[in-house]
Amino acid sequence: MSSFNDRGELDTRSGLIIMCHGRKGSGKSVIGKLATMNYPGDRFILDVAGDDGPKGPGVIELGSVRVDDMPRRVEHLRPERGVPMTIRYTPDAGSPTHLEDMDAFVGVAYEHSSKEEPAMILIHEIGVVAPAGKTRPHMRRTLMHSRHHALTLIGCGPRTRTTEPLLRAQADLIYGFDTPNQEDREAIAKEIGWDVPAFCEAMDELHGHGYVRYDARQEPPEKCPAGHDPDEWARMHPDLRLTIWDPLPEDVVQRVEAWSANVPEPRRRAA
Repeated sequence: MSSFNDRGELDTRSGLIIMCHGRKGSGKSVIGKLATMNYPGDRFILDVAGDDGPKGPGVIELGSVRVDDMPRRVEHLRPERGVPMTIRYTPDAGSPTHLEDMDAFVGVAYEHSSKEEPAMILIHEIGVVAPAGKTRPHMRRTLMHSRHHALTLIGCGPRTRTTEPLLRAQADLIYGFDTPNQEDREAIAKEIGWDVPAFCEAMDELHGHGYVRYDARQEPPEKCPAGHDPDEWARMHPDLRLTIWDPLPEDVVQRVEAWSANVPEPRRRAA
């Protein structure tokens, strides 16, 4: 059992919580957008800074509406029945209800998704939307009960210590890119129950846009039986929950960025 199916694709049928962290430009947003690009159902995008994708003719823009004007239902925005839609929200940073505005959009995605028709939400700058100690009700409900609605949440951000701890605790997948802050590294390692020095050593082995991936759904290896050499057993039975990955191929990155900058209109069904 893991967060991936037999074809190596994300298994989002029951919803996943995915955390992508790392400094700016490390590659975390590309992973988030790659997962979004391949998602088969409705997609919600919360773009805090207003300069991240996906966007384009195939994306429905909600603009910067505030909490009181946020639509509670979005089914009427669907271009055609049976055709997945992508809805992007760019909150107004100057709004006096900035946090409530963003939380209302999270609530729209949460209520829209269901086990019959799952959806996903990609959040750029997750630490702004879910700050530690200030997380609003819809985000808290999503982190605690997203599986009840089969909602997949992808949260991307540079820091972990300043982000709602429940995100780390509930994450099915954690993608760790270049993270220079030691406290951020330690926060992740402690939350997943990993030896802190070993986790930091794995982070230090990253090259360029490489990353570590922790899969909470991956079964841990069997414990070393009595009478066996622990080091030899560990070599023969590696712990696949935490793995180190090379950077994504450049052609994949280019394809993701090109799609994100200009999402085409969804294909309509033949008459």
